[in-house]
Amino acid sequence: MAALLAASANVCWSQQLPAGWSKPPASMTGQEFRQKDSNHFLSAKGDFNGDGVQDQALLLVNQRTHQMGFFICLTTATGCDWHRLEVMEIAFLDVMGIARVKPGAYETACGKGYWECGKDEPEKLKTKRDAVEFFKDESASSVYVYNPVTYKFVAVATSD
Repeated sequence: MAALLAASANVCWSQQLPAGWSKPPASMTGQEFRQKDSNHFLSAKGDFNGDGVQDQALLLVNQRTHQMGFFICLTTATGCDWHRLEVMEIAFLDVMGIARVKPGAYETACGKGYWECGKDEPEKLKTKRDAVEFFKDESASSVYVYNPVTYKFVAVATSD
């Protein structure tokens, strides 16, 4: 099974995107902050669910509905298990990006003192596997971490 999953690691990259969604055209992604990343903060690869296989996070656009979406493709033996994490007006593509977060410990926004931590809000985010940061250039960001119990991604605010 591991060999099959490893062989399918590239399937996700060539797999059909979710219906109605496409990669943003270059004409929409020329913002200066995007030059700091080889993927222009539009995609990130990592093992987000801890199964040893590379997955991919993407910012996609839906030209018909004028929306931008943040998606993660968890690689499976047959392709992608798509998770749509955020949808917003397409204009936000001018300032939003994604990046891989390596396993480790990170201070959260409430841990930095931006506000008082809530009951279920940690001062530190500790990740055992790769995660994805969804951020607004020079502003707010959240880290999306996969929860293997619920099979969903959970957002933790890391800056304000």
